[in-house]
Amino acid sequence: FEVLEERTDEQGIKRVRLQQKHKNIPIYGGEIGLHSNKSGVIEFMLGKVFPTPKISVKPKFNEGEAIKFTYQDLGKVSIVQKSGLVSKFLEMDPDRGELMIYKHNDTEKRIYHLTVRPNMLERWVYFVDANTGEVLDKYNHTCTLDGVIKASSRDLNNVQRTFGAYQIGQNYV
Repeated sequence: FEVLEERTDEQGIKRVRLQQKHKNIPIYGGEIGLHSNKSGVIEFMLGKVFPTPKISVKPKFNEGEAIKFTYQDLGKVSIVQKSGLVSKFLEMDPDRGELMIYKHNDTEKRIYHLTVRPNMLERWVYFVDANTGEVLDKYNHTCTLDGVIKASSRDLNNVQRTFGAYQIGQNYV
């Protein structure tokens, strides 16, 4: 485990957030939070921990190649414009990713968890198999106007979840 955050509030309650790792590779969704009292005794734990993975953590290709797979896929549903006049005037967020272990259909996978900006408007999140290059999941994470969206948030156990929602102005139903 790796400590992601550690803080103590004004009542002396300490909160520690940990990321589960296997051979120094994060496990997607494997996070726990620990809360201890003023004496340092852990009173409760919340989150999710996965069994120790039984897969190799060495990917077949690098993050840059995984990003190329995302753009091949994005070209089918969106406009990919990484260069040109607009990019000379506006600074776009760089594409970024992280090698992770991901449970997909009850199978452990080495994946690249990627956030890419195909153009100045959109932001996509991809889960690309680091062995085959297959896109396992993706969603458009762009701020939009009213309508049906794929949203994500942390649940009461501090686990990141994806769900369908409807946006009306600044409210989500």
